[in-house]
Amino acid sequence: MKAKKNESPQLQVKYIHLCDYFTVSSDGKPSIIGEFDRYFTSENQLVINRAFLVAKLVGQPNKLVDFTIRVRGPKDKDVFNSTFSFPSDINGIVPFSFQLSNFVFTDFGTHKFQVLDGDKILAETELSVEKVAPQRPTAV
Repeated sequence: MKAKKNESPQLQVKYIHLCDYFTVSSDGKPSIIGEFDRYFTSENQLVINRAFLVAKLVGQPNKLVDFTIRVRGPKDKDVFNSTFSFPSDINGIVPFSFQLSNFVFTDFGTHKFQVLDGDKILAETELSVEKVAPQRPTAV
């Protein structure tokens, strides 16, 4: 994670990860399973059937927190851009998880998953999508 701290005390990101699975236990503890930062494919595009973008945001207690999730591709164009609003708890914490279902990457290279407050990048994590030669079965 490359965290870019917000100078304003309004909103900060404690962590941001891409992972295979994310769950929250009955007592409120988050579990991040299978964190990753690269994918390999021999196809002409990558389709992620299921993964999660998870983040822990901290803002003012008991307030509605507005933020944007943006995925910027290697050609500096947006692959995804959406604004969210979630209430913070009494400690100002907003646990965020977003399921990527059949998410398609048509460009190879580094994709940046970013959390923004307005136009300001608060944090980002990178996913490297790499093309590899098709694997051939080997004789035993």
